[in-house]
Amino acid sequence: MEARYFACYKEYDAVIVLPLLRVTGRFIKIQMVGQTDQLSFCEVEIYGQTAGDEPNVNSTDCYQNNQVDGGFSSWSKWSPCSNKCGNGIRSRKRSCNNPLPKYGGRDCFGEKKEIQACFGSCPVCSDTLGKCYSVFPSMSVWNNARYDCWKRHMRLVSIFSIEELRFIKTLLRERRFLDGDRAYSLFNVSFYAHIGLRFVSPDIELFPIWENQILAHFLAWKPGEPSTRSCTRMNFQRFTEDNTWETVDCEVDLAEYFICEDQLKGKNKGIALYIKDIANRYITLQVDQSE
Repeated sequence: MEARYFACYKEYDAVIVLPLLRVTGRFIKIQMVGQTDQLSFCEVEIYGQTAGDEPNVNSTDCYQNNQVDGGFSSWSKWSPCSNKCGNGIRSRKRSCNNPLPKYGGRDCFGEKKEIQACFGSCPVCSDTLGKCYSVFPSMSVWNNARYDCWKRHMRLVSIFSIEELRFIKTLLRERRFLDGDRAYSLFNVSFYAHIGLRFVSPDIELFPIWENQILAHFLAWKPGEPSTRSCTRMNFQRFTEDNTWETVDCEVDLAEYFICEDQLKGKNKGIALYIKDIANRYITLQVDQSE
């Protein structure tokens, strides 16, 4: 057997006739190089009689001025945490296809898969507040956070007191610590979380309404807020003030976290009365201020 090289890296149709000079070989094997949708043939191995004095091209000539080194694609999104509650792992991938290595070009150098420790969003329940809370790390806009809560048969969190606000901020700080952010542990770095408050206009005036359709009585706006935008996120730090709420564009402004809530089983009646009482006091307050 002898190998000869012909017409390196020309593009051929699916069925080809490759002329061989003075060859009486019985079987021909084609070595494919590159993508199969562009059948680029280089080496022809000849089985049978020894080839004659046909033109021979050195195999290294096949790569000159044609090789393309591979490049990585962007990283995929992180997979969900393997454990829905507690310690787990998540992963992301990238492919060597931007571009694919061709014509003897180098393969990509580096990892194609990354694995990272994660912590599943265990619900934390409060008998006093009558709710269960789940904190989710996801860089998202308010509308997407709202939809993610709905998919889980929950809703974006409603906050009815300073005690509940501080409880939720404690959950956010703990979650940030579990996510392994050293900067957050060492410095007073600032982060945001979406909450379930938005402004609606049944007539002309805008009203702050929670996701459970209750008028907001307890409010913790930072100075200069609320603005004319419709949805709400709040800031939290390792050490932070209580009044950190700000209005945002529901489809544009991002937050690193969002909090979903669900009613604690057996506490629905109590929390419903609590919410009704707050709503009544809010409406009474609004009437008193208008007089």
